[in-house]
Amino acid sequence: MCKREKTESAGCKRTGNHRRTEQTPCKVSTGSCGNAERKIRNLYHRNASENLAEKKGYQYRKTKAVPAKANEKEQKHFVNCILSDLLKDAENGLKKVYFADGVHLIYGYEKGYCWSQKPVFIPSGYGRKRVNVLGFLDAVTHQVLKVMDKEENYLNADSVCRGLKMIRERNPEEKQIYIILDNASYQHCKKVMETAAHYGIMLIFLPPYSPNLNLIERFWKFLRKNLLSVRYYDSFDQFFNAISEFVDNAYLHFNERLDSLLSFNFQFLDISYCSNRG
Repeated sequence: MCKREKTESAGCKRTGNHRRTEQTPCKVSTGSCGNAERKIRNLYHRNASENLAEKKGYQYRKTKAVPAKANEKEQKHFVNCILSDLLKDAENGLKKVYFADGVHLIYGYEKGYCWSQKPVFIPSGYGRKRVNVLGFLDAVTHQVLKVMDKEENYLNADSVCRGLKMIRERNPEEKQIYIILDNASYQHCKKVMETAAHYGIMLIFLPPYSPNLNLIERFWKFLRKNLLSVRYYDSFDQFFNAISEFVDNAYLHFNERLDSLLSFNFQFLDISYCSNRG
């Protein structure tokens, strides 16, 4: 509640038998009333700043990471000269094209968002157990073939060779099979190259630091959002089985959403896009 000082100091002065009231502002105490006023004033100024920013075309955006050595020219050359023709042939049924990549999913808490009036707390798994999945995404049907094992704590050349064998067994009559994959060292090794040649599979390596050109990266993000975000699994076995089932059946249950998500529209990244560079 606002406090006033004595009449003389508050601006009320006597002149003869009459009183003349000057327009002296009321002094606000430094208690709760003052804090409330400051909060309202700060809120007003903050909203005014946001409104001005929106009028100028600004948006409040989440920052995104760009590989520090990404090269836009190399990425455009790869898409225009190699990848586009492969994908056109795949759509026409002339070739089989897969995008391959591994993902490491920790049995713990995957943050997410929800509408709520109060803070929401989600139980979290314990330990550092994780599920390692090597996936092979069909560029046209969006079916994902996978290599995953509870006993394996990492992905290696043997994982890739198992995947190559599985792809050949699923496509026994297919003459031209191509796999798009990144430059992980275990995928470049002699054993993988010999196995790919044995099964008649061509390996096409992406330009360095170009995860944006690998369609299966979008699929892994989709999996995290729809299967792991703000969810808790009672046991690691339940966690493992949920991932396995999702990977196997996503192309059946989410076909329309995956058609949109996994379209052949590629964003090109370059370090020149970054702000605050050192």
